[in-house]
Amino acid sequence: MMNQTMAGGWFLASVALLTVGCGGGDSQPTERDGGVSPGPVDAGGVSPGPVDAGGVSPGPVDAGAVRPVDAGAAVAGCPTQTEIVFNSPTRGTTTAGWTEDLTRWFAQSNVACAPATMSARFPAPFAVFSLPVPRASDWDVVVTPDAGVDVNLITWTQSPTDTSCYPTRGIGVVSCDYSTSMGGPGAAETTRVNATTNPYRMVILVTTPQGGTRGGFSVTVRPHA
Repeated sequence: MMNQTMAGGWFLASVALLTVGCGGGDSQPTERDGGVSPGPVDAGGVSPGPVDAGGVSPGPVDAGAVRPVDAGAAVAGCPTQTEIVFNSPTRGTTTAGWTEDLTRWFAQSNVACAPATMSARFPAPFAVFSLPVPRASDWDVVVTPDAGVDVNLITWTQSPTDTSCYPTRGIGVVSCDYSTSMGGPGAAETTRVNATTNPYRMVILVTTPQGGTRGGFSVTVRPHA
């Protein structure tokens, strides 16, 4: 009888131990290293953002980014161009400026500034100026060089509302003229612009002929004398 009682006690103790081991209390999932299960992180510990097809996270587009200009698009004036005021002398120099070779453009039939045979008289670099020409204007463009400096002068007119650089676009002009005196070092050069019924925009190029002395000058647009 005692043996049956001891066997029964041993059986009940075993059942109690199994109950505590299998279900007693709330069980929590644990990580092998101890702590909380981590989410996906990159090497720097920051959750990665979306990536593009090439595997690189796309950044924001720069709102001020400049896109290339189309080859035929107009730009605001020729390189180094300076706006001047009527009847107000402006200083310039032929020692630096726009370095484009304009020989072929000068000789175009829709430009007719100067024939290619005169290329030595109008080499780059050019000092470039511009100003609007109202209708009913009869003006002289006068370039007065410093002592010993040799200058030559070309002027053309174009649409009054178009500020683009016609030579770089390869297009024609309303009219074009060059100074014919070519008096040598220290001598002033002059062209005349006459707008009878329509307004225009005038562009002025000042240069030094090949072999001449480059240097400073003053350019003035004034009423025709």
